Amino acid sequence: MAGTNTNIVPEFQVYQYSATIELLVQQMGSRFRGTMREGQHTGSQASPVDQVGLISVSAVTSRFAAIERTDAPTNRRWCFPFDFDIAQQVDSFDKLRIINNPEGALVQSAVNAIGRQYDDTMISAFFGTAYTGDHGQTSTAFSTNLQSATGASSGMIAGYNNIPVNYKASAVVGLTAAKIIAAKQTLMLSEVDIDMEELYIAIGANQHANLMAEILITSRDFNSAPVFDQKGMIKSWYGFNFIHSERLLLSTLSGNTTYTAIPVWCKSGMYFATWNALYTKVSQLDMIRGQPWQVYNMFTIGATRLQEPKVVQVLCA
Repeated sequence: MAGTNTNIVPEFQVYQYSATIELLVQQMGSRFRGTMREGQHTGSQASPVDQVGLISVSAVTSRFAAIERTDAPTNRRWCFPFDFDIAQQVDSFDKLRIINNPEGALVQSAVNAIGRQYDDTMISAFFGTAYTGDHGQTSTAFSTNLQSATGASSGMIAGYNNIPVNYKASAVVGLTAAKIIAAKQTLMLSEVDIDMEELYIAIGANQHANLMAEILITSRDFNSAPVFDQKGMIKSWYGFNFIHSERLLLSTLSGNTTYTAIPVWCKSGMYFATWNALYTKVSQLDMIRGQPWQVYNMFTIGATRLQEPKVVQVLCA
């Protein structure tokens, strides 16, 4: 057929490569920054706050009686540093063989990895061991005293600051409006100042799907304030700001049953610490053949729970 050449020389065939570099699907940066108190420190450990406990007044029952002294209980919460770094290298020889420059994408990839490590450090502090005392020598574990299934299904709040996986249900369930209401009730019972505090709850995709079936959340008849953002994601409900994360921890209970541990917290109840500004250096390695370029980042961070009554654990199937 005219115009058709079936005898193309193989050596004349060409390859078309993309001129674009894109990042694979991943969490972009940190989602928990700004939801906790933050500070910068130096030294082998840091005390973000000194704490003064409750005291009670004394009744005056007689005239000219001796004054009774009252000593307020005091404590000190500690935060410890953890070091991290990440190094990426681009060979100069390889750069000659590609159309686009990968350095910008590598820097962005490192920023995303650092943000995810920030979140992992903060998430582990919600229900991890905190340290108190003069020098941080006393371990303070998060309470995991869960109520029995009978008590939970009757509508009672669980033990100190935990909402059971079967709360107000005859079986284990995911996240429900009732569990969120119970979490706020727990904070209020602990005398948390709801009017002054910033309240947060972190949920994953499964918990988001659970709540989309809750009429108390989805119906405008029950909500005067906006619940969803423009993309249909739950952003705020019942006074809580929602943080979406797929990095939440699992909790294993008796019988080796594993549930997702949803954190509910006040901003003043958690602390995120940095020990140095994020260090970033782009340099050429002269002692390696090809003198590759290296993108190097290092940082030191830590996190801790400041007050147990300001953090609630909600277990979800």
